[in-house]
Amino acid sequence: MHIIEGHGGHHPNDPACPAYWPAGSDDSRDPGAADWWEEPGLAALLDRAVSVIERLEHQLHQPAPQDYQRALDWLEAVCGGPEAVAALDDSPLREPTDPMPTGASPSERERLTAVAAILGHIAAEFFDPETGVALRNGLRRLWAAEPLVVCGGRSATQVAAGLSWAVGDANGLVGRGLVTATRLKQFLALPQTPGVYAQPVVQALQGFWPWHHAPMPWALHRLSGVSRPSEVTTLGHPDLLLGRVRARLIRVREHARAAERADRGA
Repeated sequence: MHIIEGHGGHHPNDPACPAYWPAGSDDSRDPGAADWWEEPGLAALLDRAVSVIERLEHQLHQPAPQDYQRALDWLEAVCGGPEAVAALDDSPLREPTDPMPTGASPSERERLTAVAAILGHIAAEFFDPETGVALRNGLRRLWAAEPLVVCGGRSATQVAAGLSWAVGDANGLVGRGLVTATRLKQFLALPQTPGVYAQPVVQALQGFWPWHHAPMPWALHRLSGVSRPSEVTTLGHPDLLLGRVRARLIRVREHARAAERADRGA
């Protein structure tokens, strides 16, 4: 590299400075040589940057979504898509006929059995029988989504802690004034708070679907019955939600649909 003098103001080592060119790229360089922005890697990077800017500009010009649309977006995040929202019911959760996932090796079944037993102890100590079903549903969902999270955890207790915190949070059962992280940590003799173990569980259960990150509209606070709308975890699986929670979601859905019909008919 060499520096061309006289390109005012820029630090000589600043790559943004026009004087910072490869050796031989002064004013007498071959006019047919490719410019730096024509390098394949840089060209691709510029194309991506332009596409991102164009998408952001398009979003800026989009009208703000109506409250009912924000409510429906949030419901899709909670339930896992529009079809799941449409199929919501409020019947209590029931144990499946086969409580254990199939296709597991003997060592994997041993871990699954141990986690399920600990989830049963957690439900008996802090929650109710239906929550115990939700926790075991969470274990089956987690095994189907990412078996490594179940079997790769340091202990069955830590896996159970993560599941109970994630599913408990999705149902508004944990946090200040409810089942606290400190109580669950002490009960399970955990080295860290249960929220730490919940992180890989939540990521695996949510997957990569776009609806998992819709925030809950504050206007739905009382209607949904959720006391901490900005903090409740959306897992995207109705079978991890208690019947009374799904009943609240149905009320949100019907209010949102009524508002949508009124808006379209106006």
